[in-house]
Amino acid sequence: MTVPSSTQAEQRRGSDYSVVVSARGFALLGCFVMATLAGVLVVDRASQVFVLLGAATTAAVIAVPFVESLARWIPRGAAIVIITLVGIVGTVGVLGGVAWDLNRQASALSDSLHAAVADLPPDSAAARTARDFQLDRRIDGVFDTAATRLVVGETDPVAVAGEVAKVVVVGVLAAFIVAGGRQLTELLVRLARRTSIRAELHSSLSSAIDRSGTYLRRMISVSVLHGLAAALLARSLGLPGPISIGAWVTVASTVPILGGALAWLPVVGLASAHDISIGGAIVIALVFIVTDRMARAHWAHRPLRVGPLIALIGIGAGYQLIGVSGAILGLLAAAFVSAMLSERGHLAAALTDLIEDPDDRNLTAAEEERPELDHVVTEPHGDQRYVRLRLSGRTMVTAALAITGAVAVVEMAVAAQSLIVWFAVAGFVAAGIDRPISAMHRSWKVPRAAGTTIVLGALVGIVAAVVVLAGPSITSSATTVAGEAPEAVRSMETLPIVGHLLEENGAPDKVEEFLGSLPERLRDSGAVERIASAAGDGLAGAFWTISFLLAILWDGPRLVAAARDRVPAQRRLRVTRLGRAAYTALSNVVAAAAFVAALNGTVVMLLAVALGIPLAPVLGLWAAAWNFIPQIGGFVGGLPLVALGFAQGPWQGVIALVAFVTYQTFENHVIQPVIGSRVVHVTPLVLLIGVLFGGALGGFVGALMAGPILGVAKVAMNELGHDSARIEDRVTSNSTTSTLPSRSVVSNTATS
Repeated sequence: MTVPSSTQAEQRRGSDYSVVVSARGFALLGCFVMATLAGVLVVDRASQVFVLLGAATTAAVIAVPFVESLARWIPRGAAIVIITLVGIVGTVGVLGGVAWDLNRQASALSDSLHAAVADLPPDSAAARTARDFQLDRRIDGVFDTAATRLVVGETDPVAVAGEVAKVVVVGVLAAFIVAGGRQLTELLVRLARRTSIRAELHSSLSSAIDRSGTYLRRMISVSVLHGLAAALLARSLGLPGPISIGAWVTVASTVPILGGALAWLPVVGLASAHDISIGGAIVIALVFIVTDRMARAHWAHRPLRVGPLIALIGIGAGYQLIGVSGAILGLLAAAFVSAMLSERGHLAAALTDLIEDPDDRNLTAAEEERPELDHVVTEPHGDQRYVRLRLSGRTMVTAALAITGAVAVVEMAVAAQSLIVWFAVAGFVAAGIDRPISAMHRSWKVPRAAGTTIVLGALVGIVAAVVVLAGPSITSSATTVAGEAPEAVRSMETLPIVGHLLEENGAPDKVEEFLGSLPERLRDSGAVERIASAAGDGLAGAFWTISFLLAILWDGPRLVAAARDRVPAQRRLRVTRLGRAAYTALSNVVAAAAFVAALNGTVVMLLAVALGIPLAPVLGLWAAAWNFIPQIGGFVGGLPLVALGFAQGPWQGVIALVAFVTYQTFENHVIQPVIGSRVVHVTPLVLLIGVLFGGALGGFVGALMAGPILGVAKVAMNELGHDSARIEDRVTSNSTTSTLPSRSVVSNTATS
């Protein structure tokens, strides 16, 4: 069939559109691309410059009141110079004193450990282990440069000199910020083109800077006084390293919630080691911790209320990115953001004005400095419609800065990904255990802090009971597995197919040879260092996870209420409904997964005990942990049970395999549907793909969180879909050219 040319012309004329951009617009677009690339390059190559600027800003905020006080007696320039010199010399002196004290204590501890190793009986197992792992060499490697490594982060003299130079540079930058920071702020505020907007923005920034600076100075003052008191107490009790103890308490006590306990834990341990009553040491520590928290609550938080969750995020992110100085910068950033968010008025309008200043927003006493043009207009031209885009230079600059900032945020998130993982894990656990805490709060008026303590205390008690009861059996089972492994492999030679292969390849002899050379392999492979590093990372992760967990449970409801009040009234109901649905879905997923995982781990442990398979508690914990991962986690969790079952004997392995497969089938087809009846169901294929992506991005933790994240995403899509327009398929009755249904959009307010 030939289509008439007129029809072709009509179709072509109805579907052609033109975009008209002026030469100036293309120039602005090119400048935008170049500026964006330059900004991304600066973020990628000059990260240390941003670190120095952040540290200098923090130092300037701390030094401002001292400069203002001294400027009453001498010229302001001289006051800035004096405060800068005092700050640089004081910082270097404090770091040097702490390094000297740490080095002295490290040398004493190294000598004590060498003496303890030398006093071991020559033929004992401990002495053989010390020789196999070369403990003397490892002790020297750990303690020789420990002080410099802990304080400065480097051991090379040139690198140490570079760190000292950074302190000087930060001091000089801080001096310039104190001298010209106000003029720079005024220059930035003048980017707004309305007088009323400039006044609002200036007032908000000034108030936020003053309040966040006062909050930071008071927090640091309480921490320093706490550290000085701890150092004096350590000196009076005769404890070693009072300077190091004071520095440690100063740094650790700044962390909310668990910071006080972390600060005094080494002090209590040293007191117990020096024959001081541990009960008395704990009482003294509690007195100091309670006094510290009361001072922060009634004095440091008076100018600005920064919740523990926001403070933890700031401190943790800063510490992960930079170090101890970054923790102070992160606390200042958290305080500044909290102060800005607490400001009422037209702050959002001020930010909008920095971009475009639209005509449809009229503020009281606003003064237009120049007329505005429409940035997007349409105009007819014959049978076609042209779209003319007038690109604004202000919009281009803002877009370039926004893209550069997004790249910087992504790079910071990658650098602090461990902190993000800890926060995510804490959030999921908090969603799971918040229900009993909220129920006690609603029904029995139990404070959230007390309810959290009760629930977490019960969980810690259960874990401690399992560890105490299973500890001896784990040790004996590990010894049994190591000693009987060759015989167990030899007994498997009677199996129909596998046994012949094991006998031909001499598997029992190879296993015995491997176990005999295991100490030497561990010593030469660096596994000890990796295990120690992993243990340290695990302790740090546990500390931050528990801190985030407590902060979310205690401070989460307040932050949710504050965020809800910030939502516009016309959208508040929808956002509240979405939040409640997502919270319900997440808590259901976490609670159901925890129950099923605990049941799976219990079954595996009981199977191991019944069949005489060693390491039963470890096998149960392994199965419970892997059971959180959908689809593949259950079978991966049962592999060690079956493997150790075959190591005990062929029949034990077969029984373990059949029993576990039977239970896993029962769990997938009976327990999961019953327990998960109130859980959001996601298609198995989508869930498996999510697990794979989660594992690739976040390892085991990412795979573990894939299911809850997809469940919450599905709930969000369902809730958002309730208010969207419906699309229905209708069959056109009078159509003779096609039998396919046509699609039309049905509006909620209009009828056809």
